[in-house]
This record gives sequence, structure tokens and C-alpha cells, in this order.
Amino acid sequence: MWKTILEKIFHTEEAKETALAKANQESKSIVLRANEEAMRIKQEAEHESRKILRDALEAEKRLAKKEQQLDDRSAQLNREQVTVERERTASHTLKRDWEEKREAILQKLEKIAQMTKDQAKELLLQGWEEKLKREIAGQIKAADEQVKQAVDEKAKQLLIDAMRYGATDTVAEYTLSVVNLPN
Repeated sequence: MWKTILEKIFHTEEAKETALAKANQESKSIVLRANEEAMRIKQEAEHESRKILRDALEAEKRLAKKEQQLDDRSAQLNREQVTVERERTASHTLKRDWEEKREAILQKLEKIAQMTKDQAKELLLQGWEEKLKREIAGQIKAADEQVKQAVDEKAKQLLIDAMRYGATDTVAEYTLSVVNLPN
């Protein structure tokens, strides 16, 4: 009985040791798998964080480039605006100078010609009127000659057509034939 009890105890302790060894083995296996899973998750997280960081850096670079382009464009527009304003001012100055010189020249001309502006204008218009009358008369005469030539050509063509169509009727009516008869 002792023997069976000892065997049972020994067997139970052996079973316990086997179970404990098996449990230790399983726990090591579970811990190893958990460590591997944790390592895999950590690597994936690091990979994902690097990708997100890389994308963020690229987006920041694009944004910085666009900002630089906008700044450059703004600076260019400002330079162009300053240039346009400078040219506008120069243009107004030149126009004012031109008008002043024109007035001075007109005053000198009035003094030299001993005429007023209106008198000079009237004289100039009369000169142009005479010149234009001659040119218009020449153009009217040339147009009249062209019309006469066109009418003469048309009249000749009408006479030719009338002669052509009327000649066949007239020839048949007034043509005499002489026939010699033997006696």
C-alpha cells in the first residue's frame, strides 16, 4: 500500500514536474510569440511613422515651394506696378511738356504771322478746301471717263449682238439671186 501510495505520490510529483515543465515550455513559447508580435507591431508602427513623417516633409517642401513662388510672383507684380507707375508719370510729364511747347510754338507763329489762331485756322482750311476741290474734281472726271468707256463698250456689244441676230432675217428678205435663163 505504501508502495502504491509512494508510487502515486512519486507519479503525481513526476506528473507535476512534467506539467510544470510543459507549462514552463508553453509560457516560454507564449512569451516568445508575444515578443515576436510586439516586435512586428513595433516595426510596423515605426515604418508607418517614417512614412507619415516623409509625407509630411514632402508636403511641407511643396508648401514652402508654393509660398516661395507666390512671394516671387508678388515681388514681380510689385516691380511691374512700380515700373508702370514710373512710365505713367513720365508719360504725363512728356505730354505736359509737349502741350507747353505746342502752345509756345503757336504763340510764336501768331506773332510771326501777325494772325490770330482763328485767322490762321481759316486760312489753312481755305487752302485745304481748294486742294480738295481740285482732287475731288479730278476724281469725278476720272470716274466720268470710266463710266463713258464702260457705256461705249456696252453699246458696241449691244450693236454687235443686234447685228448678229438681225442679219439673218434681213439677208433672207433682201437678197436677190440672179439666174441666167437660156433663150
